[in-house]
Amino acid sequence: MTSQDIYNLFDSYFVQNKYTTIYLSLCKKAKERALSKSDAKKILGYVESHHIIPFSIDKSLDKIKANKVHLTAREHFFAHKLLIKIVKEEYKSKMVSAVMKFCQTNNLQKRNLRSIDYHYIKVIASENLSGKNNPMYGREGSIKNKIAITNGNETKFINKDENIPAGWYLGTHLKGFKTYTNGEKNILILSDSDEIPDGFRSGSILKGKPSSLKGRKIGSYSEDRINKQKMSIQGFRFYTNGIVDIKITDKQSIPDGFKPGRTHGILSEDAKKKYEMLSIQCFGFNDEETFRIALEHSVNIDKLTAVQLNRKYIKNKDINRNIPSLGFWINKFNLVPIKGKPGPKSQKI
Repeated sequence: MTSQDIYNLFDSYFVQNKYTTIYLSLCKKAKERALSKSDAKKILGYVESHHIIPFSIDKSLDKIKANKVHLTAREHFFAHKLLIKIVKEEYKSKMVSAVMKFCQTNNLQKRNLRSIDYHYIKVIASENLSGKNNPMYGREGSIKNKIAITNGNETKFINKDENIPAGWYLGTHLKGFKTYTNGEKNILILSDSDEIPDGFRSGSILKGKPSSLKGRKIGSYSEDRINKQKMSIQGFRFYTNGIVDIKITDKQSIPDGFKPGRTHGILSEDAKKKYEMLSIQCFGFNDEETFRIALEHSVNIDKLTAVQLNRKYIKNKDINRNIPSLGFWINKFNLVPIKGKPGPKSQKI
């Protein structure tokens, strides 16, 4: 379909007046300026795509390139103001609704309406979308005479005069139910039910965490999929013994004394000392003073760089924990290594 074919359809949707001429001139000018959005961006910077014959009037023309032009934000707003004046009466409310969307702003729309334009939008909306001109005038809401029922896993609506099927109850699949968990999966049980399976307690394995299960049908999720929700996007979870945090993947075993969670750096003084002692032992020393003397000698006498210091002191690689790095001790002992290539930011061994 060509641009001329699009213009030949005008009589089906538009009336002929002076605003129609202005609108056609605006569209033809934009078409001559650039055929693609990328070309229009090179010329104008920010642009917005516009359907010459609006999508809400004829959806079949949505993918037709000949029906699209690329306008500046100001031209786009002006084009929609013109459409209100040139469409036939049965399409006017749709064009008013389209203009009202220009009041909406987000990261993708860079429109900045003047107060006079905002006033214009509100006035035409009041005149054209009230009373019999409102698209919903005289229509009864489709949900008005229906009630919600659930079987615990899904919700559906039935007419008020229909009988409720066996196994179904009034309410939505979340309303009237409580969530129970055994630590591996969630189940929904009616709030007034006394039949709670052994090993289940009130709550959710995902309680307090962002969950893609929220508002969805719990019954459609397998136990394996729910367990995967417990893992972070990196494929591991944090475990802690109150002193150190470690990362465990779903294929690794959990060491004795560790439980899910993190210390988040909030440690007692006693815990901090134990944390630092693990680091000292990792570097091959039994106490802080001995480690300080050796480190001072390496920095001040041997003049080792940060890379050389790490190579010398990181020896015990069989401890799978994140503990204070060599940089932590260098700062604590007020040492300044000579310039050289930087060593690792943290000690992960």
